[in-house]
Amino acid sequence: MELVFVGATFVFIVGFLVVFSKLMNPVTRGEVGREDFKKLQTKFFIQVAILEAPIIIAIVFVLFNADGQALSGVTLPIILIVTMALIGMVITFMIARGAWESENGRAFKQPIQTFLYIGFSLVNAIPIICAVLLLSLSGNIS
Repeated sequence: MELVFVGATFVFIVGFLVVFSKLMNPVTRGEVGREDFKKLQTKFFIQVAILEAPIIIAIVFVLFNADGQALSGVTLPIILIVTMALIGMVITFMIARGAWESENGRAFKQPIQTFLYIGFSLVNAIPIICAVLLLSLSGNIS
């Protein structure tokens, strides 16, 4: 059961990085204006919501089927989840930095910075949920 949380974290982080990259690549290549960037923002949030929904449903399904089982070995899954979250943050920063350093990125410095902070929050949402649920199911926190 612990591996479901690790898998959910992995799938979400990889999917999020693909969606975040799709948002930043047109900025990096200089293909967007202010209005196009607003459309990309809307598309980004919709794609992230679509990405999160099945993962949250899978996590809830696992919780319902746990039947009060206490987990014993959660140290390795939590280490994997935290490691994936840190890697996701680093890659998110690298994607945003690439957009900042482009010629078009100078005109979008503030929106890129805002999306970097939003990206950090979003890329850590599912890993935090999974880590807390693992700790809670193992009985380490109440």
